[in-house]
Amino acid sequence: MKRYNPKVIEPKWQKVWEEQGIYKAEDNSKKPKKYILEYFPYPSGAAMHVGHVRNYTIGDAIARFNRMRGYNVLHPMGWDAFGLPAENYAIKNKVSPRAAIDENTDKFKKQLIQMGFSYDWSREIDSTDPGYYKWTQWFFLLLFNKGLAYQHESLQWWCPVDKTVLANEQVENGKCWRCGNEVEKKALKQWFFKITDYADRLLEDLEDLDWSEAIKSMQRNWIGKSKGAEIDFEVPTGIEHFVLLHGKGGSSKRNFLPWLKKELENQGYTVDVPDMPNSAEPNDDEQTNFVINSCRLDNKTAIVGHSFGGIVALRLLEKGYKPAQVTLVGTPYQARFLDGKVRLTVAEALAKGFDYKKIKANCHNLVALYDTGDYVVSTEDGKSFSEKLDCPLIKVEAQEGHFCADTEPAIAEVLLPKLKVFTTRPDTLFGATFMVLAPEHPLSLQIAKKLQFDSVEQYIKNAQTKSDIERQETEREKTGVFTGAYAINPVNDEKIPVWIADYVLMGYGTGAIMAVPAHDERDREFAKKFDLPIVEVIEKPESFEGCYAGEGKVINSGEYNGKDS
Repeated sequence: MKRYNPKVIEPKWQKVWEEQGIYKAEDNSKKPKKYILEYFPYPSGAAMHVGHVRNYTIGDAIARFNRMRGYNVLHPMGWDAFGLPAENYAIKNKVSPRAAIDENTDKFKKQLIQMGFSYDWSREIDSTDPGYYKWTQWFFLLLFNKGLAYQHESLQWWCPVDKTVLANEQVENGKCWRCGNEVEKKALKQWFFKITDYADRLLEDLEDLDWSEAIKSMQRNWIGKSKGAEIDFEVPTGIEHFVLLHGKGGSSKRNFLPWLKKELENQGYTVDVPDMPNSAEPNDDEQTNFVINSCRLDNKTAIVGHSFGGIVALRLLEKGYKPAQVTLVGTPYQARFLDGKVRLTVAEALAKGFDYKKIKANCHNLVALYDTGDYVVSTEDGKSFSEKLDCPLIKVEAQEGHFCADTEPAIAEVLLPKLKVFTTRPDTLFGATFMVLAPEHPLSLQIAKKLQFDSVEQYIKNAQTKSDIERQETEREKTGVFTGAYAINPVNDEKIPVWIADYVLMGYGTGAIMAVPAHDERDREFAKKFDLPIVEVIEKPESFEGCYAGEGKVINSGEYNGKDS
């Protein structure tokens, strides 16, 4: 019976097959060609698991079938071993990544050979080999130089133990699938490929592929092309007047205030931009009194304080003025070096400290803006104000360091909030009775009113423990929180409440929806739970091209092609 022992038979014949090279693809064969490729595994260390065996058995069966049909089959194998997982494994086991990869790939290769898979090992690929990754670098540079690779900050699942990002599928009950520790949502700057530039071609070419309809359907859903319209919903603030305070005075050439003044005036607001005294070495008491004597300050006024102007804005609140809103833009919390010298007057102003209790009592709508590229005011300064004042801290992208460009569009977007919605059914606008934002939406905290701010903030934190897959489960009970804010429905000018709910995802559309509970199951379930109105829309027009949403408010029709990767 010994001659039938697989531990004897299989190694014997596997050695013969290797010596004779029966699985090698011929470079100059006249046979018809067939290329069979499965995904390359990440050699995780211990051994292959049953998922590897299942996948590679299917590929091997196809390769063998085509060899028997007379094809010259190229069936290679390689190792997707480059990146953080390899480094984390090496750190955990206290070895170099190179040594870890060499050891692990040897294990995997031995196991694959033991399985008898028909690979052409003369064409083995290792992604950690400089001879290989020089071509991935070349390809990346090609995409970058063509404008198809760009950096962008987005929320990602982050494992603080493995120090790596995770896909939704790798988050299980709020924990990392690999180490079992809790994960968090973290804003990370990453590289993206502009695959949306090719979305139409990807979609059309699916028809030419010999794939199952189920797989094609998955690909269509992934591409996610939708025809519809983008609609802006204004969020009224009750503000009539703006006071813009710059650290170097209103007449300084290096500031965005003249541009912002025009932007606000074009929206119908009145604007004061005081030319602050002694802006080279400002005194906060002197500038505060100057603003009091030269500007309108009442409960329908919003103050924007940039740099030292933010300090003046806080002094106004200390003196008992109660504006509708205060926005701190790059406001210093600690005195720092600027161009090699210390602004002594800044140090003196900050040394006095602030009466945070009085400031909070006199303004219920405070926002702090910061930019990670600010060379004068650090991110920590913004965090300090946010903590002391219990106000939202919003990251924006400045055009120049310390918001010194002639135009700073990100600031205007914060001051004039609009909720942009993409919908395939703009004809149902009359049935929109509330709006829902994804917890990650940049306006979620900004528009939250003082009374609702704490509950909104807590809801957002709780939502960060759930994966997108969990949030989309149809059987899960709907949850949400009211922001206290209202948006204006553009077709009838009616105020509709704005909610935060985790069944809306930031990764699809704009991260905001107009909820039409009479015509959408999820919206109806949400409306019933929170006792929100349901209005049915009866007629649907054949086309919404050029539709108007009320007098002078055009709905922009168009297409949506998913997200870049």
